[in-house]
Amino acid sequence: MAVLKCKMCGGDMELTADKTFGTCEYCGSTMTLPKVDDEQRAAAFNRGNHFRRIGEFDKALAVYERIVQDNETDAEAHWCCALCRFGIEYVEDPATYEWLPTCHRASFDSFLEDVDYKAALEYSDGITRRQYLKDGTKIAEVQRGILATSQNTEPYDVFICYKESDESGNRTRDSLMAQEIYYQLTEQGRRVFFARITLEDIAGTQYEPYIFAALNSAKVMIVVGTKPEHLNAVWVKNEWSRFLAMMKKDRHKILLPCYRDMDPYDMPDQLSVLQSYDMAKIGFIQDLTRGIAKVLDAEKKPEKVKETVVVKQTAAAADTAPLLRRAFMFLEDGDWASADEYCEKVLDMEPENAQAYLGKLMAELHVSKVEELKDEQEPFDESNNYHKVIRFADDALKNTLEGYIEHINIRNENARVEGIYHRAKDMMQASITESHFQGAASMFESILDYADAAVLAQECYELADVTRKDTILAEAKKHMEYMLLNKVGKAIELFESIPGWKDADECVVICRQKIEEIKAKEAAEQQERERQLLLAEQKRKKEKKRINTIAVATVVLSIIAVVVFVLVTEVIIPGNTYKKAEALLVDGQYEEAINAFEVLGDYKDSAEKIQECKAAKKEQKYIAGVALMNEGNYKKACIAFRIAGDYKDSKKRAEECMAAQENLEKYAAAEELANSGKIAEAALAFNRLGNFQDAPKRSLSLWDSVAVRNTLSAGRFHTVGLKNDGATLAVGFNQYGQCDVSDWKNIIAVSAGGCFTIGLQTDGTVISTGANEEGQCNVQNWNNIVAVSAGEYHTVGLKSDGTVIATGWNKYGQCDVENWTDIIAISAGQYHTVGLKSDGTVVAVGWNEHSQCNIDNWKDIMAVAAGTYHTVGLQSNGKVVVVGNNSASWFDVGFTSSKGGFIATTNPENKWCNVNNWKDIVAIDAGAAQTIGIQSDGTVVAVGDNVNGRCDVGDWTDIVAIDTRNIHTVGLKSDGIVVIVGSNEDGQCNVTDWKDIKPPK
Repeated sequence: MAVLKCKMCGGDMELTADKTFGTCEYCGSTMTLPKVDDEQRAAAFNRGNHFRRIGEFDKALAVYERIVQDNETDAEAHWCCALCRFGIEYVEDPATYEWLPTCHRASFDSFLEDVDYKAALEYSDGITRRQYLKDGTKIAEVQRGILATSQNTEPYDVFICYKESDESGNRTRDSLMAQEIYYQLTEQGRRVFFARITLEDIAGTQYEPYIFAALNSAKVMIVVGTKPEHLNAVWVKNEWSRFLAMMKKDRHKILLPCYRDMDPYDMPDQLSVLQSYDMAKIGFIQDLTRGIAKVLDAEKKPEKVKETVVVKQTAAAADTAPLLRRAFMFLEDGDWASADEYCEKVLDMEPENAQAYLGKLMAELHVSKVEELKDEQEPFDESNNYHKVIRFADDALKNTLEGYIEHINIRNENARVEGIYHRAKDMMQASITESHFQGAASMFESILDYADAAVLAQECYELADVTRKDTILAEAKKHMEYMLLNKVGKAIELFESIPGWKDADECVVICRQKIEEIKAKEAAEQQERERQLLLAEQKRKKEKKRINTIAVATVVLSIIAVVVFVLVTEVIIPGNTYKKAEALLVDGQYEEAINAFEVLGDYKDSAEKIQECKAAKKEQKYIAGVALMNEGNYKKACIAFRIAGDYKDSKKRAEECMAAQENLEKYAAAEELANSGKIAEAALAFNRLGNFQDAPKRSLSLWDSVAVRNTLSAGRFHTVGLKNDGATLAVGFNQYGQCDVSDWKNIIAVSAGGCFTIGLQTDGTVISTGANEEGQCNVQNWNNIVAVSAGEYHTVGLKSDGTVIATGWNKYGQCDVENWTDIIAISAGQYHTVGLKSDGTVVAVGWNEHSQCNIDNWKDIMAVAAGTYHTVGLQSNGKVVVVGNNSASWFDVGFTSSKGGFIATTNPENKWCNVNNWKDIVAIDAGAAQTIGIQSDGTVVAVGDNVNGRCDVGDWTDIVAIDTRNIHTVGLKSDGIVVIVGSNEDGQCNVTDWKDIKPPK
């Protein structure tokens, strides 16, 4: 019975020769099946299916076309050819668990008109043909959707094809070079498709319409590669092979391969015959852009000459331009001191000139050309000149330098990993012992994601096991050569320790036969001795009677000799051997004792003693396992317990050791996250280890350094602060006791809500004071909390395991956070709650009338803030994103004071979502109708309704923390002094005597 792989999930399906339709027991998909009458034919279908499922559509198509050549009437082979031609892959829908087709090779030609699809229908009948019709209709619908989406995309001039990530998930050098080409072409006004940027905000499953549209509209494709395997990568090859096919139909299209650090003849055959560019050559970019211009501008009509208008430069720019040119000429000459001097002259006139700081950076690093920065041995992002360039540069220069830093880091990491890889490979090739192979395996395990390290690690372990077994086999065969019971017995034991290995099992049979032969030989020798005695006796009887007396004496002596011999061989020798075996047993030499008792056969209780030895041996291994387990050597302990077999709780102990080993590896992974700067992810990883070693302590210590813990907070009508000495302060409206915090102790964070206050204590518990009509202060039973946030009528807490807890008013579902996981920061708005996940995405629940919870497409976020009608997010690049209503001219946005009345915004120009031009932001907060942010230089920016002056923060400096709510805004300076603006009708701004306020975490 042949075995065929499922076209959807890859599971095994057993087939009979006449079966052409069936359901996969693994994924439940119903599908057509080929007629297979031999294993070779099934293997061919499986090979083609494998290539198609991993995206190697050309290879898969070649396999199926060979099947069609062998049998033109094979409907399933024709069907599979059609799937490959359109790049059809099946993906499971997480909602319905149905496997649906996706198209990776869209075409203007309909799937339903494909020649192989029609052939599949022609050569099939009944239920099989109906299934082809049903599946073909689904694929055609997918194709129509792709075409519809692609119709609405902008046309492109150039399509850049490259490999984005390597086997370790790191960005490739190809990507960096492709990005540089992208910037050069876009600066020239070209419309360029570059996946890293063009598809940045598009889900991976939706790429195909945009790739299809770009491939069809682009006149030029640039293929970038630094390694042959990158150019042959599945999805890279998918793009350039499709473009080559389009070139056959459109002679105006052209493909330009660009390579570096490789022989052009190492490129795929289809690319090596084309005109290509060596990216290592000086002037490569200029040559490439000129070549592209010839293609793109060939059909353009020459424009009429227009009068040139000369715009005068500003005085400063005009004066500094020659100085900058001189500086960069000095750099080319290697005159670093003069270059630095002239850059300083420029900065005296233009303190924010990014090019001058770039020149100083190059002089500092002794670099003549900008592009040589990427060849530095170590990253230079710690340089003060670098930081100044980044601060004042435009996006193009900033991206270029950041790309160089990333390139250097990737190159150095690749070099480190590659060094380990080659050392491990050398050790593997030179290894001749088990320990050597295991050492090489350990080295490969330290770089599992690099190249084929994981495969080689497993191969080393297998070779180590092979070496171990071969060594045992060779030793056993040496023992086997002897004609001694103890030696052959030892051989049997060794052979039985490697069952199934080579001829070990056959050797055991031979050894047992040999033992029987040895015993038979000894018995025969004994019989021969007895026969000789009998002959001697008969001879003596024939002697003359005259010597009867002598004969009788001789017979008597012979009898005595026989008795003595029997006594020695049957009693004395076995007895001595038995005593020696018992001594070996007492000494704990159980293997030797077993051999000795086996030689004795059925003498006395030898069989029982052998079982006693085996039991003692298990106990010995068990004791050794316990000792290894106590030492923390869980791998060896697990092996010892497995050898101990069913002795006591060996199986349970082995499982415990396996679990402990897994925890050790997870602990090391968490430590690696912490060492790489991913502190929040590390805190969550340690927490998942439960009570393993010091994981809880490590988790909490990491949370201490990363959790968002406010020490200054603005409530509705009151303000709360936490001093360095642990004292808690509060001013403002206190009708509900929300300011009664003077007796609080062991506080590490505070959060002021509507008319209540929340405090987080050092032991992870939470206390509260103030209004509790909605249960917002019911936090007495909370524990393991690492951060808190108070909304208008609800309270939210972040737990050390990354889950979230909430209490209070829940009309809009703002407390429905019980399913959140992997959360590293929280923010409670007026009626909604926002959470930041460890992967940089955001979740939100609650009031969404103004779309303030529409954050599903956010990514790369490092901080969040929930206001009343909007939500703000801070990205890692210092830019700010925002969702929600941007003007409240038609509704009330907050109380004026505790005495009643509302703030009614009347100016629609006061838009609090206008943050697109903000940059270099390091902290954010959102209020009722305002958004504020701290810039990297300690100044503060604000947008929104400025009623009561709550946005008058333009003169603030040296700020390290901010907070805003309804009617006032507070800021903390680095010296612990508090600044505040806004309404003070309830005394919430009376903080002039506050000092030594603790900076936030």
